[in-house]
Amino acid sequence: MTITEAIGQYVRDKGVDISELAKNTGYSYKDLVDSLGGVNNTNRRDLKADELIAICRQLNLDPLKLRN
Repeated sequence: MTITEAIGQYVRDKGVDISELAKNTGYSYKDLVDSLGGVNNTNRRDLKADELIAICRQLNLDPLKLRN
């Protein structure tokens, strides 16, 4: 599982609102849905490094602990 997939799974498991996450991180809803899977759980792009850092900060996650 990639880090992007792991964050997507976390977001789905915890019921994180992607539109709220987009608002709080400053990244577009479309980009986050394309990365994190949204409703259809399909990951169409990997997170960029700056997106990864911003999302992890917002969700209080350590990105190093997400990698299997």
